[in-house]
Amino acid sequence: LIKIVHPNGDVINFSYSPLEYTYDQGLTQMKYYVPQVPPSGGEMGICGGTICSIIPDMSCANLLRTQGYLLDEINIVGNARLKFEYISRNDCGDKLVSKIILYNNLFSSSQVAKIWNFFYNTVTAHTYNKFISSPIGTNYTPYLAKIIERSPDSTNLLQYLFLYNDPSSRPPRLSFAQDHWGYFNGINNTTLVPKPDDTTLQQKIPSATADRSPDNRYALKGLLSKIIYPTGGMDSIIYEGNEINTSTNASPIHEFTNSITGSGLRDQEMKDIPFSIGFTQYTYLQINCIHNVQNGDIDPLHNIGSVSIKNANGIIVFEESTLTPGTNQQVQIQLLSGNYTMTIKANGNVVTTNVVYDFVPNSNVQNKNSLVGGIRVKAVFTSANEIDTPAIKRYYYSSLNTINQSSLSSVASPLYVKLDTTRLFCPAGFNQTKVNYLYCEHTTLFSNSIHNFNDYQSSPISYQSVVESNGDRFENGCSQSDFYTGAGSQGQALWGAPIIGNTISNASSLLNGKLKEEQTFKLDIHNSFILQNQIVNNYKIDTRVNKIIPGFTVA
Repeated sequence: LIKIVHPNGDVINFSYSPLEYTYDQGLTQMKYYVPQVPPSGGEMGICGGTICSIIPDMSCANLLRTQGYLLDEINIVGNARLKFEYISRNDCGDKLVSKIILYNNLFSSSQVAKIWNFFYNTVTAHTYNKFISSPIGTNYTPYLAKIIERSPDSTNLLQYLFLYNDPSSRPPRLSFAQDHWGYFNGINNTTLVPKPDDTTLQQKIPSATADRSPDNRYALKGLLSKIIYPTGGMDSIIYEGNEINTSTNASPIHEFTNSITGSGLRDQEMKDIPFSIGFTQYTYLQINCIHNVQNGDIDPLHNIGSVSIKNANGIIVFEESTLTPGTNQQVQIQLLSGNYTMTIKANGNVVTTNVVYDFVPNSNVQNKNSLVGGIRVKAVFTSANEIDTPAIKRYYYSSLNTINQSSLSSVASPLYVKLDTTRLFCPAGFNQTKVNYLYCEHTTLFSNSIHNFNDYQSSPISYQSVVESNGDRFENGCSQSDFYTGAGSQGQALWGAPIIGNTISNASSLLNGKLKEEQTFKLDIHNSFILQNQIVNNYKIDTRVNKIIPGFTVA
């Protein structure tokens, strides 16, 4: 925008200066497991004996190159002019506003009417593990400390102060101390890739160890906590973590431990353990086969152990039949509701088979609020000075009739695991006139700090209802605002498998965040809410210039 011309003849001109810089926006990490087996498909040809190649782990920063402009001046022709000045910052090549000067153009284009000075504190981040190639600037963050509004001769000064929540405890940019949504969680991880839920995959990719769980005590570090105005009045802001209402099973996990030792040189001993499961679930089995050295040497052919599980119909649903001494493995099994029998065996007194089994016998589903990523405002305290009792605005992210139940009902689920296939081609046969496509399957663990489940139009959450209390507990009335919510959708895969963390489409979230209804209430003498006012909004989607642009991903 360079000019605005008003119908009455007023003209506003805008002038700019170019600015270009690069910014370390985020971090991508990939870890791979490639089975060391021959590729599949077609004739092997001259590629006979080929083994699928190991893929090295990858880490890289996502660099954003920005070519933009800084606003230098706003000139209201014949009336006033605003000039903007900037200073450099330590964390990147961008600029910070340092001064705004208002000129009165009625008498002279150089007559200063008012000046605003901006002052910053550059805070060095706390020491947390980060991407090794991160530039030094990722350790710094500028915070606006105060704004001074003054007359040209500085006889009239108005000062605004800004305070923050423990900013020096924040980690550097590109730190591994992030939750699933990209917020600081205080855990000094050595990678962004979290520990897989699948115990077998944990063994295959042991370097994936990150704890990405949210912790609102750390996510609020560095947030604005207080504004002090020139009059001495102040606003203090209290935060809390975002919460989602979910149904969870409150039944405790049951664990049983059993073992059996064989007899003689190779005689089999066995034990049956009956158990029942009330609902379909993933259960965990720790199996350990031990060599009892004091009883002699191992016959590897006959001195073995075994573990099996049968359902009520006698059908084997899990079995490890040739456990050799020294075996120690953890297995995840999905079992349906029903009755089962676990059988453990050991052949010979040199073998002991141990089993530790974890499952939930019964279902006891309860609604509860659970922490998710990000921070929300819990309350704002406004006071004229440090002595007077503050006025309180308290916020509840729910509806009045279920005040303790979060109105957030859906967030994107963490997804880090992807099954991939690498396609190779190899001439087939000695004459090399035919080309075969060969395939190597592998597992990829992927994490990107930019795409962190922000599926509500660049936000991780979208509440359906928010209640604003005038006073800590509605003593001066309250209002409830209800919103449309709608998450974005994943881009359609044009060819190949869906891409983890790909760009979200907004086609399904057109009304997300739009105000649906607003109601105001007051409390009567019986502490009941009495409706005072109600506004209902209806929206019409104008399709006259509507255009759908399909988005596709290619893997």
